[in-house]
Amino acid sequence: MFERTVEILKDQRGAAVIVWCSLMLLLISMFTALLVETGDLLVRKHMVQAVADSATLAGASATNLVFDFDPVTKMPKDEVTVLQTDAWGGGMSKVYADQLLNYNAAQMKFAEKGIVITNVEINGAPRNGVEYWSGDPVNVTNMDGTVTTYYQSYGLTINGYMSAPLWGSVFGQSKVNFSIPARAKPLKQ
Repeated sequence: MFERTVEILKDQRGAAVIVWCSLMLLLISMFTALLVETGDLLVRKHMVQAVADSATLAGASATNLVFDFDPVTKMPKDEVTVLQTDAWGGGMSKVYADQLLNYNAAQMKFAEKGIVITNVEINGAPRNGVEYWSGDPVNVTNMDGTVTTYYQSYGLTINGYMSAPLWGSVFGQSKVNFSIPARAKPLKQ
């Protein structure tokens, strides 16, 4: 059958060009569509990064000013700006971050754009939709001489997936997983 097709194409002097152009046009169209979807995925990833950054900044805005006391003289020796959080990223910092994250995700219409924040598997490990954490621990001596650990930076990681129908038809993956971290520190007061 293939030889017969080649014979027909050899006999058709100008028709072969039309067939080859049609095939090339189809191939170029497929690559163009894949390129457009890849660009769309990158734009949506940047949208999620912007939401993560703003939520992290909101979490880092929940600050307190505490005094570090000298254990001998019981006099304040330094003012320290700390976050209202614990080692797992909870407290008021989490409340602020959650509120802004949910608000921005709704305003940017994540659901309509195929962006889903949910539990996913990233590099073979299960991950929660949003993971909160705190960093830069600082030990502060209280007036009674006890030492309390506070934190001076806040972060979160947004995990989920984005729909990608063309990628699914070409690569067998209609969902592209993402894991986007963000970290912020409050300004010194």
